[in-house]
Amino acid sequence: MNIRLEHTAVRLGAGETISVIDGKGARVAVTSGRVWVTQEHDIRDVMLTRGQSFVLDRDGTAIVEALADAEIALDAQRDEAKTAPARTSTLTALAVLGHPRGADEFRRAA
Repeated sequence: MNIRLEHTAVRLGAGETISVIDGKGARVAVTSGRVWVTQEHDIRDVMLTRGQSFVLDRDGTAIVEALADAEIALDAQRDEAKTAPARTSTLTALAVLGHPRGADEFRRAA
């Protein structure tokens, strides 16, 4: 099964994370709270608060962690939205579906 990511709203409790696999071009926008975004092979730490956004600028794994209870929107530009295989045990499927992962669940999946 393939799922096309164009817009996903996600609520995260403090300390919860989601991972986005090969999401270059996707925009992470914070509608409430504070989040930290880090991308594979990127030395930057991106901190976002309500009203701020960041566009993922590389493929690989990007992790979004809530520093406080947060709500975010993940958006891909229509021309850059990718079709990704969805398997329930993968981070890709959970990120695309907007399922938040707690720290313990994230460690088990790694």
